[in-house]
Amino acid sequence: QKNGCAGPVHVIEKGDTLWTIAQTYCTREEDSIYDYMNELAQINGIDSASMDYLREGDYLTIVYYEANPL
Repeated sequence: QKNGCAGPVHVIEKGDTLWTIAQTYCTREEDSIYDYMNELAQINGIDSASMDYLREGDYLTIVYYEANPL
């Protein structure tokens, strides 16, 4: 079970895309880049039509996962 949480913010730089940001922050092997991109979009209120239109200087909340208790 994944427990995605809102985490730190990423300041959008020129050339950033959800794909490149997901590649940077998706650290768990079992997560696909596509799933992580969708989580980034959802937590930041980005619809599918706007995924390729990030504006330089905007902030993007990063998704992170809490460890599952044993």
